[in-house]
Amino acid sequence: MRATETASAADMDLLPDDALLAVFSFLDLADLLTCRVVCRRWRDLAGHWDAWRHRTISCRHLRLAPPCCYKLDLSGSWEEVGLLAATVACPAKDLEITIRGITAHLALASLVVRHQVTLGRLRIISAYFELTSDDESELDREDFDSFDVFAKELSNGYVSRDLHVTIECTVYYEAFGGLLKKLGAAVKEFRMLEEQVMCYKNNYPPLDLLPNLSRLTTPISVSMECLQKCLSIKELDIWLPFYGLDSDQEDGMEEALESVRTALRNATWITKVTLDYGNKQCYKANPRGLVESLGHSGNSELTYLKIIVSGSHKRQIWNEAHNALPKLVKLEKFVFNKKVVKLGSRCIT
Repeated sequence: MRATETASAADMDLLPDDALLAVFSFLDLADLLTCRVVCRRWRDLAGHWDAWRHRTISCRHLRLAPPCCYKLDLSGSWEEVGLLAATVACPAKDLEITIRGITAHLALASLVVRHQVTLGRLRIISAYFELTSDDESELDREDFDSFDVFAKELSNGYVSRDLHVTIECTVYYEAFGGLLKKLGAAVKEFRMLEEQVMCYKNNYPPLDLLPNLSRLTTPISVSMECLQKCLSIKELDIWLPFYGLDSDQEDGMEEALESVRTALRNATWITKVTLDYGNKQCYKANPRGLVESLGHSGNSELTYLKIIVSGSHKRQIWNEAHNALPKLVKLEKFVFNKKVVKLGSRCIT
């Protein structure tokens, strides 16, 4: 066995540098790092740009001083790696940032964005804000200033690069309004993952200031009519509650559903829609008419429809979908609870 391994290593040594690099580019990270201790030639080649430029690396790998990467995923502890990520010369094409704190993490994230833009390879930025509804009450002036600095770094990057910026948050509040206004045309995707009801009209992203927004993920809201101000949206994901509602949210549920119906009737330019009906045990209102609203105009551009539904109103939603399908003349794919439904089918399989 040892003789076979020695012979294989000898055969590898006969390969020219470019061929050996091609082999290294297909190795997983652990094997690539092992190659660094085989010999001096392999050590040098294992640190070559071409061995790393298609890889996704996390914050802990920055200590290895990689020459570059395709995607840099900074979802770990900012206290440990924030300054490292802001100084190590590892140009990435895709930067993914997760913010779990407010001021300190945003300040470090701003440095990282500035550093990556300076390195000159960045094309995609995804910023995920894992905050709770309690964080808004804890925000002070310094936190809002940090949002301003972070937005400035992102927007400066957009001026010099055609960046694709994704913003994701677990709850929407005022500070994000300022962030989105400053980013403007750079934001291509915005996702709100708080699976409740947004009951207040002033508590919704300024979609009219996001002219290049292509995908929106949102809980149902009383402000859904504002979709008419954002004709660039092509993909829309709407969520109904998964958790119990308080009295204000329950009172606003029917108004929010009507707002969604109106939005779906008018947003004929959208090509992909996902409707997730959540947990019916968590709300009293009847989510009727959402699917039928999609086909109301008869000239919808919709090509893809996905419905996620369970419980007592599964049959009701299926019947609505069946009635709406003939009016969705451009529909190419219909998914009902993870199963692709043959268009024209009358039964749930």
